[in-house]
Amino acid sequence: MSTHQLLRQGAQALWEVGDLHIAQSCFESAYRRAERESDPQGMAEAAVGLTGLGVYDYHSYVQATVVRDRVRRAAAAVVPDSPLGLRLRARLAAESDFRRGEHGRILALAERALPADDPIPAAEALNLVHHCLLGPGHGRLRRRIADDLTAAAARTRRRGDRLLGMLWRGVDLVLDGDPDAPRCLARLRALPEARDHRAVDCAVQAIDVMFDIRAGRFEHAERAARRCAEAGAAAGQPGAGARYAAHLLAVRWYQGRVAEMLPTLDATAAAPSLSPTDHSFQAALALACASAGQHRRAQAVLAGLTRRGLRDLPRSGTWLATMYWTVEAAHALGDARTAAEAYDLLLPYARLPVTAGPGIVCLGVAEHALGLAKLTVGEVSAAGEHLRRAVRDNQAIGHLPAAALAGHRQAAALAGPARSAASTEALAARREAARLGMRLPDSSARPASPGPAPISCRRRQGYWWLEVAGRHAVVRHSRGLAHLAVLLANPGQEIPALDLASGPSDTRRTAGIAAQPLLDENAIRQYQRRLQELERQVETDGRARAERDWLRGQLRSAAGLAGRPRAFATDDERARIAVGKAIRRALGRIADADPELGRVLAASVHTGQRCAYVPAGPEAAAGS
Repeated sequence: MSTHQLLRQGAQALWEVGDLHIAQSCFESAYRRAERESDPQGMAEAAVGLTGLGVYDYHSYVQATVVRDRVRRAAAAVVPDSPLGLRLRARLAAESDFRRGEHGRILALAERALPADDPIPAAEALNLVHHCLLGPGHGRLRRRIADDLTAAAARTRRRGDRLLGMLWRGVDLVLDGDPDAPRCLARLRALPEARDHRAVDCAVQAIDVMFDIRAGRFEHAERAARRCAEAGAAAGQPGAGARYAAHLLAVRWYQGRVAEMLPTLDATAAAPSLSPTDHSFQAALALACASAGQHRRAQAVLAGLTRRGLRDLPRSGTWLATMYWTVEAAHALGDARTAAEAYDLLLPYARLPVTAGPGIVCLGVAEHALGLAKLTVGEVSAAGEHLRRAVRDNQAIGHLPAAALAGHRQAAALAGPARSAASTEALAARREAARLGMRLPDSSARPASPGPAPISCRRRQGYWWLEVAGRHAVVRHSRGLAHLAVLLANPGQEIPALDLASGPSDTRRTAGIAAQPLLDENAIRQYQRRLQELERQVETDGRARAERDWLRGQLRSAAGLAGRPRAFATDDERARIAVGKAIRRALGRIADADPELGRVLAASVHTGQRCAYVPAGPEAAAGS
């Protein structure tokens, strides 16, 4: 197959079908053939095709570096203002701007290409500009770019240009919180050619998952997210895995199960295909660690994100989500400094939805994160105002889980004369959360409930997961954790330490055997008589002093409380000692993972010959 045929097939796969896997295979073969044939024009066209549809459509850093080098060398070998030269320069400008969270270079090139006779450079540059404008604060410019792309698509006659123009128009409405967004995207979804273009179809599917999450349809959203990820992977999209992780993260967050995302977030944050401007997974990883009780690791992850200051993070399409997860992690860790810094940066975008990428995830409006940041720094009144607006604005965009969560936290912020209103808000939020299948997080500002919260304890492989009132701790398995799990499963019930030590299948019971004293009464009388004799010999015989001291030690070791004879340890006594030590070690590990949960358990677990978990109220836990 000739270079020209390979280039034509690659362009067909990219712009008409939206299959990056086939397109890259064709363009790679075309590049190598053109290189062997010393065809700089063919090499340049293949290099442009290898960059894909969007910005940073690469599977790894190595691939990105190789393709960028090819584009750079091709751009130096062609006429700069030729159609091919403009396409190459647009690619270089877009990737440079994208990594910095900017758009000036690529916007200037797009405007330069618009009047040209060939519309393809302008259409491609406009698409790239839009990729660089997904961060907050560019709504008006984004809409103009989408309109210009739609107009240019009428001249290129490429299906991909027209569909991308329509897609970007719908995405713009999502990012701006416009209520017409679902209708706009429904019109695109209804087009048969949209379903035939794999890249556009996957993008629409991803946004539909976001709409499902906003409606509280978590199970349906999770199934749809999996199908979307599979379709994206089949079409060769490098970001398919990260997109699925973002969807699943949003679902687990509103289900109150974000700690379960730890392995996924670990892998995604380090994935070679992750965009260099995407820090949202690192921020979410800090929150997941804190939710799992791994506070030291959470602090380390958050410190790595903020070491140069949040202000230096590029304002990419994931910036708002990064700020949201950062505020949540800072609140979980009590990090007022980070919360205050995030508040100042987020404030200009208070009314905007917190989105990631081209609308694939929405976490409600930024007012919620602003309110939580104020709660974290202790400014409760200001927090209540932000959260009140968050409830209203989340309801306006149809984000039911975010509205319930904001209402829950608004109730936590209300105090004083508004305490009755707080109860009403809290009750409404709990009812809505229950209807949606949500589990609301605990809040340090919420008044303590009069009754104790139930503690769940379940084992997963080599770890135990403990949870109470929204707090989580993940602790490695030990014998003490196994004893503790039995007590937690039987609240208020006294369980003999011997039963805990031997387990339910052990039939060797010796609890009824009487304890045997270390020294019987006759031996004690003989020791005492001999001690009296030695007392008379001490002054003249050094050996008598040594024997006297030995006898005194024996009598002391044989005497227990109030001088009663001390007994040999029975099975009951050995079990009491062993079980007590094991449970205390387990409580220490839990306190290391989550001090608050450790205090609650320390106030509620009693050890001895008979052990019990007696749930303590908040006052008891606080005073323990």
